[in-house]
Amino acid sequence: ELVDRGARWIDVARDAIVWQLDGYRLRVDSGVSMLCLSRPLLESCVRRQLEALPQVEIRAESAVARLTGRPGELVCGVEFAGGERLPADLVVDASGRGSRSDRWLSELRFPAPPESVITVRVHYTTRLVRGQPDDLVGAVPELYRNPSDGLADITWSATTTVTFAVIRIN
Repeated sequence: ELVDRGARWIDVARDAIVWQLDGYRLRVDSGVSMLCLSRPLLESCVRRQLEALPQVEIRAESAVARLTGRPGELVCGVEFAGGERLPADLVVDASGRGSRSDRWLSELRFPAPPESVITVRVHYTTRLVRGQPDDLVGAVPELYRNPSDGLADITWSATTTVTFAVIRIN
């Protein structure tokens, strides 16, 4: 489905144009493939696959106030901010960095999970650049086939990155 909706398989050393240390990297066949796609494309495909499962219920724009369950034994659902309870065999917290699941689990007397920290400081900026197929000779454009995302039919994802890594495992 990803490829059908615009994701592209590329050879990482042949198809990406990389500027590094005052020059372009040599473009050769590496035999290493990577699927290139936008985050909105990935998220829409994952959501569509989940929505097709009869045992999955997705509630958008719903504020969860707490987890429900037997303290220290089992999580069996959620309670929404309005007081409604929803039983569940599996609860997925997809709220990102602002997640409160550690606090909610603590309220149900679950111990904090062991923590492993791998700090990778990646600083990046990405911009989608509209263009025509011949604008960047040799580049592989991302093709957006979903007009509802508001992007042009052909764009290139231009990304600048700086990476520092510190690994600490407790």
